[in-house]
Amino acid sequence: MTTIGLDLALTTGYAIGVDGKVFESGVIDWRTFRKGGHNGYVFLALWGWLRAHLPNDDSLQLVFEVAHHRGGPATRLGIGWQTTVLHFAARYNLPDPLGVPTMTLKKFATGSGKAGKNNMIAYARNIIGRVPVDDNEADAVAVCMWGMDKKEK
Repeated sequence: MTTIGLDLALTTGYAIGVDGKVFESGVIDWRTFRKGGHNGYVFLALWGWLRAHLPNDDSLQLVFEVAHHRGGPATRLGIGWQTTVLHFAARYNLPDPLGVPTMTLKKFATGSGKAGKNNMIAYARNIIGRVPVDDNEADAVAVCMWGMDKKEK
């Protein structure tokens, strides 16, 4: 089964893994998809990106870091992206996407729920064998690994 880990934000980190190994990861800058400043286009762009990465056998597990609800535009977008992922999974009859809280993710990756960005980047570097583009990619790598770990149990 293919697992896609997502750190959903205007700069989304993603990681794609199979059998406990991440084979692709990076970041997507959705700001280029905001036609006329309309935020709704970023959800369509995410849908298209997910569709392009849907395996031929539809064996895909989606996993995302749960958005923090601090209010304002970032929260509205975060909830929208999560809803898009849930809707996509339902549309293509995929397993329910897994959401992982930030502290749980950090504890999984580093042993501490209060780990900093540098710790998460170091974790990701050890997994993918190179320095991640940024902390968004690093978090996505951890999300992907967490998701694959959950499927093995």
